Amino acid sequence: AARETSKKFKSKDQNFESLVDEIQKDVDSLREQYDSDLLCDSDEKLALMLSLDAAFVVEVLRCLEPGPIWSAFGEFFYSRFPRPLRKSIIQDFMLLENQIPIVLLNKVIRMQCDSDAEAEVVVGSLVTKAAIEVLPFSKLSPDII
Repeated sequence: AARETSKKFKSKDQNFESLVDEIQKDVDSLREQYDSDLLCDSDEKLALMLSLDAAFVVEVLRCLEPGPIWSAFGEFFYSRFPRPLRKSIIQDFMLLENQIPIVLLNKVIRMQCDSDAEAEVVVGSLVTKAAIEVLPFSKLSPDII
């Protein structure tokens, strides 16, 4: 996930370490977003763990988005699993996704976009597509995205 995420960064000067550094700057405020204390040896290790988790979540969300940004995981995901199994996998994934602050997803996607506004639109689209995939009786339609 880290490699796939890094490939999509807009600036060629940025790499996965750039994301870790960016998250490490905000690690204290990120700790406050969790109910319990995050047991981790150092802020650097916590930033690395959060970066990897956020990159994974973004890549899984991107697998719901066929098109020009189609991820390698998405191609595997759609070609190997029938819809009922995909739905079950995504529902389990939502449990993990719920543990990652949206601020982190924004940081990952912001490094892949030209502006904050564009990143917000992308995050909103990805979350909406995940809701359409997961919610059994959703009134959302793929056509509205």
